[in-house]
Amino acid sequence: FDPGMLHHLVERFGADHVLLGTDYPYDMGVEDPVGFIGGVQKLSSPEKRQIMGGNAARLLKIDYNNRTRRRT
Repeated sequence: FDPGMLHHLVERFGADHVLLGTDYPYDMGVEDPVGFIGGVQKLSSPEKRQIMGGNAARLLKIDYNNRTRRRT
């Protein structure tokens, strides 16, 4: 996987159709997937947020914008 390929996926299908996945328990070949996406210069910050969690939260109906946790 390389930055150009990820950018092409976003250009072709839109950032709202791309998700970060781990392929666990199998090795996906990227040691730091979040760092990899964060380092793709051609993606905007909103696109990176969508890919790194916003899209999954939307699909799972999780309020991603309200990420505060209560401490007990």
